[in-house]
Amino acid sequence: MSKYSKSLLSILMITFAVFGQDPEVLLNKGQALMEVGDLAEAESLFNQALQIDPSFAPAQVGLSKCWLHRGDLDKAYEHSIKAVQMDEELLSWSNDLIDVRNRIQNGKRNIQIGLYEEALKDYNAILIKYPYYSGAAYSMGLMKFRQKDIESAASYFKQALDIYPDHQKARKGLDNVTKQFLNNGNKAYKRGDLEKATALYKKALKYDSGFYHSYYQLGVLEKKLGNSDMAISYLSKVLEIKPDHDKSWFTLGTVYETNNDLDSAIVKYQKTIDLNPG
Repeated sequence: MSKYSKSLLSILMITFAVFGQDPEVLLNKGQALMEVGDLAEAESLFNQALQIDPSFAPAQVGLSKCWLHRGDLDKAYEHSIKAVQMDEELLSWSNDLIDVRNRIQNGKRNIQIGLYEEALKDYNAILIKYPYYSGAAYSMGLMKFRQKDIESAASYFKQALDIYPDHQKARKGLDNVTKQFLNNGNKAYKRGDLEKATALYKKALKYDSGFYHSYYQLGVLEKKLGNSDMAISYLSKVLEIKPDHDKSWFTLGTVYETNNDLDSAIVKYQKTIDLNPG
């Protein structure tokens, strides 16, 4: 078979793979994937459905809902308008998004004039109706952060990330909150209030289980208390998350040295040197 024939065959196979499917089947598969949070694959299936039938309006609604998951109300509305242009019976979805936008804007106005509870009602109403709209949870987190209600802010930022793990603004918000828990924990540690320090480090981990800084500080704290097993457990957790954290390797070495396990200590110290030769 010639090179030209092979290329033509490949094109035909791809064309058959795409256009040989039923848009309804692709829609149902996409909706199922969207429900479990696989937005990229769901979006791909909705786009495939539109390749087969460019007038297939439900796929535009699917794309709209994908963007709502991501917290991008403008993009969600953009696709809802495309859906309505294809099928006017889908106007209710577009109107629903207008209502969401109005509530978000109303919430922002209420925050500006200090009516925080009224804003919370607006955001809650959205989240009850559309529990997959990460933007509402993020807005609630931002409001609580501005009120200096750090724990509630953490809870809402986490909720936004549970809905959409790649929500960059919610990620930044949660990072700011966990750093505050960490800093307050460090202050308590320096005062000698180890119980409060432990509680604050663990509070950061309650909202972000990947916040390795807290695991490290807990490891240092448990080492100070003479709890070698706990210290090793926490420091090992750091290295699961961030294998190149040289301070954890070094601190692990000191724990093993204290336990008179010199062979293990040497291995940890050597790893520290490998990571940080200076």
